Amino acid sequence: MPLARIANGAMVRVSNDRGSFLARAHVSDAARPGVVVGLSIWWPKLCPGGRNANAVTSQELTDMGGGATFYDALVEVEGVRA
Repeated sequence: MPLARIANGAMVRVSNDRGSFLARAHVSDAARPGVVVGLSIWWPKLCPGGRNANAVTSQELTDMGGGATFYDALVEVEGVRA
């Protein structure tokens, strides 16, 4: 099945087994195909649906140093109707 293209400026749902959030897509060739880059974290109260990228990140600590594990997460992105 072919992948659906996401248009620049489209509203998308980013999700995984931990949760989901809505965002506006900025499509460019600055990252490798298949990679989603979150350039900034917005306060949940300023996000569509009141959720941000923290909804898809783990709450676990790393095994080395006990730090946060939020630097990458496997997600799916799908377009949503406005």
